[in-house]
Amino acid sequence: MTNQEYAFALFLILNGSLYYAFLISSITSLMSNKDVATKMYRSDLANVRSLLQLRDAPESLRVRINQFFQFSLARQCGCSEQIFLNDIPVFLLQEIKQSYATQLKNLPFFAQQSDSFIELCVERLTFRTYVPGSVVFFQNERRHREVILIKTGKIDLSVNSAKGTLFTYIAGDSFGDFQLIFGNLSEVTAKASTFTEVVVLSLPSFSDAIRVYNLDSDVSADVWLARQVTALSS
Repeated sequence: MTNQEYAFALFLILNGSLYYAFLISSITSLMSNKDVATKMYRSDLANVRSLLQLRDAPESLRVRINQFFQFSLARQCGCSEQIFLNDIPVFLLQEIKQSYATQLKNLPFFAQQSDSFIELCVERLTFRTYVPGSVVFFQNERRHREVILIKTGKIDLSVNSAKGTLFTYIAGDSFGDFQLIFGNLSEVTAKASTFTEVVVLSLPSFSDAIRVYNLDSDVSADVWLARQVTALSS
């Protein structure tokens, strides 16, 4: 074998080694990029754990926060829903919210309202997530004045005088319109039994929708609401 043949053989061996190294590195990079959401999740969770440890947070709170991050990774691909909703254009956000107009109309008060008023209410909806065991509102609580539309999950209703669950709201259910309007004391305690995603219409948002709806009218918001309640009860 001549020197030229030795040189050519060495060149082929070196070239094959470099190609094999490049192939391995490419596969590793591909797998790493594919799992970037998990890496970001673990990094965020580690930072939160360090903060909770620094603040000497109770163990039960740490467990609930850890559960929330796990839910965020599984359900929302590690992306914060609120950050996403805040960053997208307004017209796209409104299109997302419009999908809840029908669910809002399932409530007695909103079923009799015009499409324009429903649209004003839908524009003011906000998104919220409850971790398992979170109390939505307590029995005999007056401060809870908001409509809740359930996207996913379950909310159990119970009373202090009885054990167990009286009723369970599931995805697609809505409640809270009468409490929103009249401000009555809550007759039950509502608690999320699983991770529960909801859309909320609060009292300030509801009042603002009424104000905007009556801008071109001589009727005040209070008078308009009183007329709607009278029509509903008649």
